[in-house]
Amino acid sequence: GGGGGGERAAAWLDFDTWCSSDSEGCAYGTPDFLALAAAFPAVFLNHVRRLGPGQRDEARRLVTLIDTLYEQQTQVFVCSECAVNDIFADLLEADRRARNRGGECADEAAAGLLLKAEEKLMFARAISRMVERCH
Repeated sequence: GGGGGGERAAAWLDFDTWCSSDSEGCAYGTPDFLALAAAFPAVFLNHVRRLGPGQRDEARRLVTLIDTLYEQQTQVFVCSECAVNDIFADLLEADRRARNRGGECADEAAAGLLLKAEEKLMFARAISRMVERCH
């Protein structure tokens, strides 16, 4: 800002608004998250919850949001209904169960639950960053 005194100290975000797609399939992404980080030194992310197998897109958006804010050194306050370590637990458990039922190509339903190694790393990184930088 231009130092006019009108700058805000923090943004209050709702998880569903910022990490889910709307009824028309529109969703926020990296450019929106960068603009947010440029406008606010701190972000409160409310109503974060455990994400299940049907919420991989939301999980990826949450990771992108956390990564972007982290890289821009924006302070993050996560208000979650579960421990940070549990946000991706159901996704990871579904992946583990699908693999135990017969591996990579057991059936289409199981294959839809399998996570790529990159996704697992993304979730682990996001948890680490939330624990490190989040309050």
